[in-house]
Amino acid sequence: FSRANRAANGDGGKKDEKDRKLTNLYFEILLDLMPDTITMENVDNILSPKYEKYLKDGISKLIEAGYQCVLLNVSSASFGDPQERKRCILICVKNTLPFDPDLLKVTHGNTDGLLGFVTPKNVLGDLEDAKPGGVLRSATDSHLIYDHVKKGTELPDDENEIVKLEPDKPAKTLTKSNHLQHYKHKDRGLTIRELARLQSFPDSYSFC
Repeated sequence: FSRANRAANGDGGKKDEKDRKLTNLYFEILLDLMPDTITMENVDNILSPKYEKYLKDGISKLIEAGYQCVLLNVSSASFGDPQERKRCILICVKNTLPFDPDLLKVTHGNTDGLLGFVTPKNVLGDLEDAKPGGVLRSATDSHLIYDHVKKGTELPDDENEIVKLEPDKPAKTLTKSNHLQHYKHKDRGLTIRELARLQSFPDSYSFC
């Protein structure tokens, strides 16, 4: 269902229809097992007119089987993540159990009553003046910071392939094909640690 990384599989999407049908299989398994609660997450493109049938058919069967269901189209930035990653989330609970349809409430945004968006500046600010190239020690609590390395920060020559990171807005969705330009250091992309922070990985997470 994803609009991104279409070339990632190397087959030009030839297996897409087969993969989409796994959604039907998922609902069949649920109806066989009948768990008390159900959650499902997918890219928001599954809600498009072309693909919504995969969800609608499954949800209708779950409702008939005795479930109450809530379908949400949300962005991770609305819950404190420093990047815009849109997702469709399905939550279902048996009718015999208590269920709050508003259990997944937005916490961050630009409206009254919400916390402000978490931005790249918020999560990368302490690394702005740290030259990539080794292990660092945090200036706030002295913990070690790994993977802030120069390798992989080269930007392509074609500016059309570069995504400019803005310091005060959540980042665009990170994909392996993105070339994010640092908002302060225009001559480089982001280090592994900077990319990890934009995806909410803690500094203690090691990629080696």
